[in-house]
Amino acid sequence: MRERSEEQSMGRLPPYHISRPRLSKRCLDERVVVVEAGGGYGKSVLGVELVDAWRAVGIEVVFLTEGITGPLFAARLRAAVAKAGFSEAAAAMATADDPQATVDTALASLAGEQCAFVIDDAHYADRDAAHLIEHLASRIDGDQRLLVLARRLPDGAERLRRPSTCS
Repeated sequence: MRERSEEQSMGRLPPYHISRPRLSKRCLDERVVVVEAGGGYGKSVLGVELVDAWRAVGIEVVFLTEGITGPLFAARLRAAVAKAGFSEAAAAMATADDPQATVDTALASLAGEQCAFVIDDAHYADRDAAHLIEHLASRIDGDQRLLVLARRLPDGAERLRRPSTCS
């Protein structure tokens, strides 16, 4: 277990935020949520709202530019785990042999933690990183959640686009 401090938390909702219960309530019981929408539609703000609604510790991985590779995704995931306050999990991830093992180690190290992995701007992922996002989604368990925010899912992550009650 770990304690959440102000500097470790994901972005906070602005005081003028108007919640969107129609969207967030439909996603409360989902382990994996994918939000595809154009720029400026509030995907990132919805992400903060969902993490709060889940009462989870947010582990936010933001892709800011194109060409996010599998190894870069794994490195950013490890940094996000550390920033969220899970230093032991981040240290264990550093010993993994490859990007997929890094993802697996994160999930195993955080078993039993109420956490939400948030992949923001996932449309910047290359095929290898997209496969890792799918791998992460396929292994979410227990109190773990995954939220993928993108203008469109990247090539290699199409299997995440499936009918669901949260749409």
